[in-house]
Amino acid sequence: MKKILLLSLFLSVLNAYQYTLEIPKIHCPLCTAIVRKALLKIDGVNKVNVSLENKTAIIKSDKELNESIINQALFNTGYQGILK
Repeated sequence: MKKILLLSLFLSVLNAYQYTLEIPKIHCPLCTAIVRKALLKIDGVNKVNVSLENKTAIIKSDKELNESIINQALFNTGYQGILK
């Protein structure tokens, strides 16, 4: 039982930070893939889910991220976003 608790604690630390990015002008599935790929290149980011339906990206990171780094990665794809 202790091993399971330690494993779950370890996994929760991996995703210690979560950011929600609104991307109002995203409009196609290919765009979501491009945005996801760009955000995954940010140092410390280990998971990104981009929703075309909600026009959002959920970024999970193992460390605190600077807003300007997130915005620059998104801007490089041709989109602008609002960090919530």
